[in-house]
Amino acid sequence: MDRQRPDTTGNDVLLYLRSIYSLLRSSGEVRVRSLEEAHLFSDSSLHLGARSPEPDLGAFGYAAARLPPSMPDNERVVLGQSRELFAQHGVDLEDARSVKSKGRRRRMLEKNGVLAMFIASESDIDDVVPILAAYQIEWNKMHELLRDAAIDLSDDAAVAQALGVEDDAITHLRNGLGADLDPLLAAIQARSSDLRLILLAGSFSLYQRAAQRWWGAIEPIYAPKAQVSRRPVYFVSSNTHAFPNLFGGYALRHREEVVAAARENNPGGVWPDLERALAENSSDLPNLLHFCVRNYLGRDPQRRAAVQAWDANCGLRTVLDPGHVEVSAQVIELSRLDPDCLDPRIKVPGVERLVDSDAVVINIDYPLGMAAYHLLSRLGQGVGELRGVYVMGKAATLNGRVGDVMISKVVQDEHSLNSYMLRNASEAEVGRDITGFE
Repeated sequence: MDRQRPDTTGNDVLLYLRSIYSLLRSSGEVRVRSLEEAHLFSDSSLHLGARSPEPDLGAFGYAAARLPPSMPDNERVVLGQSRELFAQHGVDLEDARSVKSKGRRRRMLEKNGVLAMFIASESDIDDVVPILAAYQIEWNKMHELLRDAAIDLSDDAAVAQALGVEDDAITHLRNGLGADLDPLLAAIQARSSDLRLILLAGSFSLYQRAAQRWWGAIEPIYAPKAQVSRRPVYFVSSNTHAFPNLFGGYALRHREEVVAAARENNPGGVWPDLERALAENSSDLPNLLHFCVRNYLGRDPQRRAAVQAWDANCGLRTVLDPGHVEVSAQVIELSRLDPDCLDPRIKVPGVERLVDSDAVVINIDYPLGMAAYHLLSRLGQGVGELRGVYVMGKAATLNGRVGDVMISKVVQDEHSLNSYMLRNASEAEVGRDITGFE
């Protein structure tokens, strides 16, 4: 059988990673261009069109969404673990501008054409470099096609024709990048990309030091000085809105205001479903109200402070970016939860006995890769009895419909090369739709 591209193998990926680390650790400033060949032949499932002369706008959109919108203004990307490390290597971050991306939580500062990215583990390097390589490869493909094209870059059909792609490819790109797309296309048309990358000399101890800063910002809330003993902890890695939604009850207690904002704004086209759920008082109603809270908060900055005060009164304290590490945390005192504010679906028999518990839930906004190891290790040293570790995880699947979720039964740790068999709390039977939707 004649195949256009060879099978992806673990050796390809390992070779790519070895190339990345060999260059970054021995060469000082590295041109991203020097990593492109290894990237091309790694056959990434997220960059299937890497070796094709036609632009792969899916891969470009994925990469661009994980870099700041101002990425075209930067010529160098510097990876480091702390401000002190940047300063030691002469990277001036005084008065640098904080920037964010749509698709990745990572602390980034920008100044004079330099983008400083803070990394919490080697997994961050594994993530950043392929993103930069894919971004530059596709940028330069598009530059060759657009540089002499006399077209209106805001005309999606004209851009699609110039790039030799279907119109809906530009539509998907615009949906992902929004208003950032037009200036991005203008920059692509104007010049080619030749990014430089620098990895500052880091160490395992510096990753641990970052974890210590992170825990140092959380510890005073978990263990105030007035407390003699360390309370038992249930550790959860999920996100920072699930527990407030279920435990705090703000959306349910402020239902009329949230519904009024949704009726006016219709965020994500949700109003017809919400209107139906209200009329039928269906089981979907709490989820839809929780979804609409973000829209409600976004209409008035003062509301966010009101929600945080409400949550704190219910025993939920959130620490944003503790120790300048972009992994927010929540400390939830079980004894302070108000049973009347709990989501109806978790009001199990005996829930009122939580008032007698001295235990705490510490929930962290799931970190990437090895950062999870460093943070959990430090937390384990600082708390009392660790009664449970719960990881709420999912994996997007490239094969299937939008909204499909793949629940993994086997996970391979790329650092230790160990494989782990999982017994999941829920699983889908073959051919059965467990969502309940037709």
